[in-house]
Amino acid sequence: MQTFGLFRRALFPLAFPAVAFAGAQREVVPQRFALIVAENTAGSPALEALQYADDDGLRYARLLTSLGADVALLTVLDANTQRGNPGAAASTLPPTRAQLLESMAALNLKMQAARDRGEVVDFFFVFAGHGETGENGEGRMHLRDGPISRAELLSSVVGTSRATFNHLIIDACHAQSLVFNRGAAPEDEGFRPDDFGDVIKGYLARADLRSYPNTGAILASTSGRETHEWDAFEAGIFSHAVRSGLTGVADANGDGAIEYSELAAFVFAASESIPDRKSRPQTLFLAPEVNQNHPIISITEAKASLLHLPKGFLGRASLEDADGHRYADFNASGEAPVLLALGASPQYYLHHGPSEAVIRPARPGVVDSTQLDWRPTSKVSRGAVSDAFQRHLFGSAYGPNFYAGFVSVAGFVPALDRGPLVLAEEPTPLVAVLPAGQSARDLGPWPYVSASGTLIAAATAGYFARSSQGQAEAFRREVDATGVDAPDHRAAFVSDTRFAYGFGVAALALGATTAALFLFDEGGSSAPVAVGLTPEQLVLGGSF
Repeated sequence: MQTFGLFRRALFPLAFPAVAFAGAQREVVPQRFALIVAENTAGSPALEALQYADDDGLRYARLLTSLGADVALLTVLDANTQRGNPGAAASTLPPTRAQLLESMAALNLKMQAARDRGEVVDFFFVFAGHGETGENGEGRMHLRDGPISRAELLSSVVGTSRATFNHLIIDACHAQSLVFNRGAAPEDEGFRPDDFGDVIKGYLARADLRSYPNTGAILASTSGRETHEWDAFEAGIFSHAVRSGLTGVADANGDGAIEYSELAAFVFAASESIPDRKSRPQTLFLAPEVNQNHPIISITEAKASLLHLPKGFLGRASLEDADGHRYADFNASGEAPVLLALGASPQYYLHHGPSEAVIRPARPGVVDSTQLDWRPTSKVSRGAVSDAFQRHLFGSAYGPNFYAGFVSVAGFVPALDRGPLVLAEEPTPLVAVLPAGQSARDLGPWPYVSASGTLIAAATAGYFARSSQGQAEAFRREVDATGVDAPDHRAAFVSDTRFAYGFGVAALALGATTAALFLFDEGGSSAPVAVGLTPEQLVLGGSF
């Protein structure tokens, strides 16, 4: 084996997705694309300019990018945002009608190519800005060069989308004009959330959104700038709550996937304690009719660092990035662990009660909050509205019990349980091959016999892994496309997925063992050769 002497003390990592071996049942990973439009200004002098719509657009873009989406961001970042986010403006495009159509066409080419490859494709359309009633009584949203009507939105965005599933996220001040005819909108005083939801559902049905059963909608409306945006967040309140939930804290059953019902429950918990109705966002969440369990996002699919908060972590907490921007807020019930996806910031500050901890994720992996160094902190807010938000926003603890109660009252289809995530920080030794001080020649012909058997076993395991995984993915695509989810079929899917991961682990472990036997240097070893498994890697190490 002299030929391989250059591999002395080599380390061979085989990259694997984070938590790929975590749950018994995993979804097919969709290809994700997003068109984000954010505009502070309005074409009407009656509408006050927004301050943080551009910030919302930028943060949506960063979050979705970190979760694996191909993003087009249409916004004009104001001077404060550009100062606070150096270089961010270079990745933006103007929020004009022509650019919207051009960006949509470009994304459609990519989405169609993914569909042609047999991929499931998710498309996000996000709007943050102003909405009002046009001269013809139809609701419209303001772009930099003029308004776009709801009919135009449906025809040019939803109607042309080549995605398997569409997700609309619209955070618009005065958004009631997008769902009421002119003169039909009630006053804010006495305006109840259930009234708002019923009217929106009726309008969407008449506006033919129901003609797109693969499309889900997340809508919010508030009465003015002060309740739409909050300086402490430097963002819209509703959008911040949505993004917080999408980082993973809305996941009620711990499977890593966030469904519409889970995000709806989380956002409701975040705002229900605000005593002033006018300060609460009026929200509506509609899951795609064709499959109401289709996740909005799954945090385990991206190669991102994950913050793990153990069971028993209780109360309000918030995360800020290295630039001091609010990343996520939540109020943990302590009933179950919380897993939160971190973005691209080099460090984060986790605030919990009177303490804070600095998080410096060095690589994709899991950060355990119990291993962090905590220190005292203090935060100050000013102003009547700010004080109300500080005391009441995210005032209700969110967890499995809150979610169960919300779903039973709100009538959502309960979230599927895709299996708990199992996380491990250190490699788990699977095989110890050749003790220190021995060479391959010392063991006679057995290393070569064993290696031959290992190669055959690895090839066989690889064949079964490929076959069973292909069956599972094919069935999952059928479920996503048709919405049919019979219990016997789901049991078959779970079984196929378990076999796929089981055979996959076996194939990699046996293949690594074979490599260790063949590459082992005849001159001896100063340390054992071992195979280790982490949530993201299979590692072969030793001296060769």
